[in-house]
Amino acid sequence: MRTDIGVSAAAYNDVQKLESVHALPHHPKLLALYKTLFADEVLVHARHIIRMISPHPAVFPTPPHQDFPLIQGTQNTWTCWFPLGDCPRELGSLKVLRGSHKLGYLPLKPAKGAGAIAIQTCPWEEHEDDWIEGDFALGDVLTFPAFTVHKALPSQFPDRIRLSFDVRYQPLSEPVEEKSLLPHCGLTWEQVYENWHSDELQYYWRRLPLTYSGWNPKLLQPERRIC
Repeated sequence: MRTDIGVSAAAYNDVQKLESVHALPHHPKLLALYKTLFADEVLVHARHIIRMISPHPAVFPTPPHQDFPLIQGTQNTWTCWFPLGDCPRELGSLKVLRGSHKLGYLPLKPAKGAGAIAIQTCPWEEHEDDWIEGDFALGDVLTFPAFTVHKALPSQFPDRIRLSFDVRYQPLSEPVEEKSLLPHCGLTWEQVYENWHSDELQYYWRRLPLTYSGWNPKLLQPERRIC
């Protein structure tokens, strides 16, 4: 079992091959939201993450982190997180650190859970009131910029799985890191597309006037504790 996604690699690959999984992030209402936010045409990152998280002891809640070191490209990339079903706090919804999007890049430390990194939270460890959380219903969307510190709550249901989606959006005119255009799995796009009924969204980014940024591995290196 892959502990960052909650199921086996084979099961996850089956989900990643679903045409509906890759069509949903292109829903007109989501595109309209980000077009308004960016005042620009929108690039939907092709790499989508589906999490099927259970309370299994081997599955650790996602630790507090920023998405930017994991995505890179433009700092104006936004994450769109939404559950695929009702998701009360007790099922493991997300919580965000108030005002953290203004702090810029924060040093990292190794951690268990998705991404295997966490920010050094020492300035806020004793201030839980700074964290914002809530219950989510089907159709709710949580969106935030790439420097926002966020984490998952632990699941308290022994027999339920939290299904959720991570999608990233950015202005089309700003640079993207090429890994954001690869599948989030060990598959090739040819394998993902093999049973699709339409080619409309296949390799859609190749038809766009993109610019690319390099990958900076130093952003994922743990640093000496700063406090």
